[in-house]
Amino acid sequence: IRHSYIGGGTVVRMSDTGPIPPKEILNRLFDPFFRAEAGGSDIGLFAVQRLVQKNFGTIVPYVNEERNVISLLLPSFPLEPTNDPEQSASTQPTSENAR
Repeated sequence: IRHSYIGGGTVVRMSDTGPIPPKEILNRLFDPFFRAEAGGSDIGLFAVQRLVQKNFGTIVPYVNEERNVISLLLPSFPLEPTNDPEQSASTQPTSENAR
């Protein structure tokens, strides 16, 4: 697992050296209850995708140098305004935390 900070957000990359899935499976990884092999419910990546999206992030699976990689891009602050003045003041980027 690696992470980095990029323009107001955080990128988290998780990789393994397990078997490389065929492209048609890679495209279905986030389908609820999709299973490439017998066993398990395979709801995990679907649930992760929903949580990431609810937090205005993006999740991308790909293969890099014979490794399976999942990248998460999460913003550092909310992208939608809030009606709560306390939350709004504490979550708006400043010159210190916007980097």
